[in-house]
Amino acid sequence: MIFKRSKNFYFFHSVDWEGCPQMIEKGQLEEMEYLLNKEMRLLDGYVRRKSSAESNSRNVNN
Repeated sequence: MIFKRSKNFYFFHSVDWEGCPQMIEKGQLEEMEYLLNKEMRLLDGYVRRKSSAESNSRNVNN
């Protein structure tokens, strides 16, 4: 799995599924992002980004 860093948080970028015994679900990826950002003390930026993305998604769908 590859995570990349923006200025204020880390996010999931890509994964090499070759040789992986099981697929990883979206909720598991989000949990990994959360834990990584918490460990790296970037949780505030991650939470703000998630809140902003969810708000934008709701506005687009209305």
